[in-house]
Amino acid sequence: MGTRRVVVERHLTEQEMRDSLKNVDDPKVVRRLCFVNNLYEGDTLKQATRRVGASRGIGSEWLTRWNEDGPKGLVPRFGGGRPPKLTHQQSRDLQRLLEDGQP
Repeated sequence: MGTRRVVVERHLTEQEMRDSLKNVDDPKVVRRLCFVNNLYEGDTLKQATRRVGASRGIGSEWLTRWNEDGPKGLVPRFGGGRPPKLTHQQSRDLQRLLEDGQP
């Protein structure tokens, strides 16, 4: 159990993968590239996810995104979250109050 090999699309050569790992600034993308690199090197899904500290479910999602979209698929898809309740001006005023030591 957990020894099943998965199909990994080779969107990058091994050299391109090493170059990408050196040149990417986003730590989340680096972690995901390391995961894919582990699969390139023959790890099972379980081994590859364990090495990067992710669950197999997340690893499966990353692998699907990699196989469909290549390196672009590993970029986090964050929708921006909930809009702030304070206006930009209110936020600056609050920051000033906190910096001045006001409760």
